[in-house]
Amino acid sequence: MKKIGLVVIGVLAVALVSSALVTPASPDDNGFTLHRAVPNDVFLCISERSDPERKFIDQYWEEVMEALSQSGIGQDVIDMITSLIGMGDADLTAEMERLREKAFQLVEGVDWLQLGCKETVFTERFLPPEMIPEDKPPIFMPSMALLFRGSGEGALKNYKGLAAILQTLADEVNNAAGMNVLALDATTQNGAKVTRLGLGMQVREAPEMSVSVALRDDIIIIGIRKHVFNDVLALLDGSSRKGSLADDPRYQAVFAKLPTPENSMVFFDMQALLNPITAGLKKIFNTKMGPPDRYENSGMKAEINGTNAEAMSAYRKGNIEKALSLTRKAHGIDPENSIILYNLACFNACTGNRDEALDWLQKAVEGGFYAPRKIAGDSDLADLHNEPEYKAALERAYELALEHSAKDVAVNCATEGDVLRLRMQIKQAYEVNDYEQAMRLAKQAFAIAPDDSQVLYIMGCLHTLLGHESEGLDFLEQAVDGGFYCPKHMSKDPDWDSVRHHDHFKAALAKAQDMAIKTAARESIGEIALVKRIINRLADAAGVLDYTAEVETTTGYTTTTESIAVLVPDADKLPIYKLFGKRRQMTGFDKYLPKETKSFSVSGGIDLEELYSFIEGTVLLAGGKGEEILAKWNSIQKQIGLDIREDVINWIDGDSVSVTLEDGGGSVMMFKVTDEETAREKIAAGIEFLSTKLTEIVRQKPEFAGLAMLGVRSSPATHEELEGFQNLYFSMSPQPIVWGVADGHLIFSESADAIALCLATARGEHSNIRENSLAMSEAVLPEGPFCNVSLTDQRKLGEEMAAGIGIASMVTTMMGSFIPEPKVRPLLTKIAGILGKLVPVVSKIDFYKSTARCTTFDGTAWRTRAVTHYFSPQERATKDM
Repeated sequence: MKKIGLVVIGVLAVALVSSALVTPASPDDNGFTLHRAVPNDVFLCISERSDPERKFIDQYWEEVMEALSQSGIGQDVIDMITSLIGMGDADLTAEMERLREKAFQLVEGVDWLQLGCKETVFTERFLPPEMIPEDKPPIFMPSMALLFRGSGEGALKNYKGLAAILQTLADEVNNAAGMNVLALDATTQNGAKVTRLGLGMQVREAPEMSVSVALRDDIIIIGIRKHVFNDVLALLDGSSRKGSLADDPRYQAVFAKLPTPENSMVFFDMQALLNPITAGLKKIFNTKMGPPDRYENSGMKAEINGTNAEAMSAYRKGNIEKALSLTRKAHGIDPENSIILYNLACFNACTGNRDEALDWLQKAVEGGFYAPRKIAGDSDLADLHNEPEYKAALERAYELALEHSAKDVAVNCATEGDVLRLRMQIKQAYEVNDYEQAMRLAKQAFAIAPDDSQVLYIMGCLHTLLGHESEGLDFLEQAVDGGFYCPKHMSKDPDWDSVRHHDHFKAALAKAQDMAIKTAARESIGEIALVKRIINRLADAAGVLDYTAEVETTTGYTTTTESIAVLVPDADKLPIYKLFGKRRQMTGFDKYLPKETKSFSVSGGIDLEELYSFIEGTVLLAGGKGEEILAKWNSIQKQIGLDIREDVINWIDGDSVSVTLEDGGGSVMMFKVTDEETAREKIAAGIEFLSTKLTEIVRQKPEFAGLAMLGVRSSPATHEELEGFQNLYFSMSPQPIVWGVADGHLIFSESADAIALCLATARGEHSNIRENSLAMSEAVLPEGPFCNVSLTDQRKLGEEMAAGIGIASMVTTMMGSFIPEPKVRPLLTKIAGILGKLVPVVSKIDFYKSTARCTTFDGTAWRTRAVTHYFSPQERATKDM
């Protein structure tokens, strides 16, 4: 592909991305209706509608987007891409400019404000891999759909504008690639006009990937991949076999518990997300951990090499009919070739001949195509996966691959001691053909270990070599019964040449073959079962959550979000529930919050002991390997003098408080502990390690010199109210951190005064946050026990973001001055320039006051109320003066 072709997709993508920047206008219809076109098996559905009360927020963000547009960053990015692909290439520069102008023309062909001016919906379904390639990682890809309801008269124009974007994208990419990489199709489906852009036939190993645009009445649907898109059209048409999400009992029940939504409603189904993921992972391990593929009867006869090569060339070019015709010709010359039989199955499947494809697939497997991994991962056969004949052929391929790949294995045999020593002596006598001496030694071994499978086999071989054929066959049968499952060795062992024709030998060989296969299968199944147990445990952990629902409303200059997160039935019986479900909820959120508090978070933690036990239990699912891992971990802890349970977990309660005070008064972090003395002792020991042993490590091993940055020194804090507190000085920072243990908490802060103020508030010696009228008016106050409650001041959000980007720009500029590479330095300079232009853009984000939230838990569900406060246009204008 030409260099110019490499940028086509990126430049034209601007047109599609623009659709995500829709700022809806005032609606004519205030109802949520489009969720009825969403199938009930998606894991996410976000419904939004325009609300006149939110118009001020839209206007605020329009100012930010206008500043971004006026900053020139877009042109800078295009220029940077051009320079990266072809420095100084005039043709490339001209082509980039052409594509940019084309993209903007296409974007202007769509009225983005009108597109979803009444209502929009985004929905997504997660899909397991449709195929598992033999030599590539499988791909999990979601399927998504966006629904827009605008005005009826504008919908057709917008549909044509979106279709034009897809048409241009196909033309430009195909022209740049020199082949039909993308295919465009315009059709009618379920009463809707549809334009679909998808990968062409050349990309054979890729999963189904398409972008579709549809128009039905005043609704425009954009689909990423076909699955959800097709279901949406069928629901709109009334012909779907799937139910609507809006009619799902769980969906209806949870939203009945929430306030009536005004702005948006969100439904997230954890089970609908996890089920395809776990199913896909199990399918992957079933395939990848099974026996390796084997190809018998696969050598090509000289007279069909050319025909087969021509067939494969036609296949790669997308001419399946020609490929099928040529392969039939090759089959006529070599009817037993398993590769030819398999290709007939694939090409028939590609042309829609399902019955013929299944028939050829069965013949291919029986003919030597013992390749379950290839069959399971071949996209050509994807449409056959639900057919019983396909499943049977895949299972048969697995059995035959296992049979032909099973390794010789001997169980119930000594690997040390006298028996092993005698076997070595027997081998020495055998190698010089002294079979009598070998027999005497073998009898000694037999006397010691009469059930040893290798000793029994040796006895059989020696008896046969000495002419005792009947005794030899008896010992051979005993050896196989005892665990000598080595058919490959038996088949080639010349010791049995004289009895190889005997029925007893054939029976013993067949049994050894069968047991070798079963042993290999048990090992494979055991590994797969282990992986599945771990997957199930982790899935159960994440799957303790059943679903969540959220609604948003706007009143004045405040948006309010209320949500419910529901646990699965019997969640309290799952191991993960112990981490959080049995902890007490918190009370008295204001205990440590002074009147001067600007931002705070009071949060309940998880049970760290249960978390550690859960991790240990998960590792132990690996059986002996898991025990070995834990043993190594315990050994490491002993070496460094650390016991995670005793030295960390046992004294940390988990609850925490963070406070930020007004006017630069500092911030404080507090962690609740169960034992103050132990907490003080363990933290002091950690500081001692960093200040002494770390220095010794660096001295002994210079390669770890970078760790010196972690070195600390300490001194007593001088604040009269903080007895026992210390200052910590880190090598990397001259500003000390004050730490100590008081009132049942481990406390850290950059300000001793801030700590003293919080502790004084807790003792009732200083006014608490309830006397801060501003904080109380903006916080969400708990009405009883709670999990967490927080208030975050965001009045300087834009300034803080601008400062962060400014620092990043400065660092990038400095990096450019130190890097000698001539191609890298200009790039860093351009990046620094782009970052610099972002500073005034993010400075426009000056319309937030604060966010606040409060969460409670009743044992079966979490309930959260969150608010975001904005400056009114009048307040903002005054503030900026």
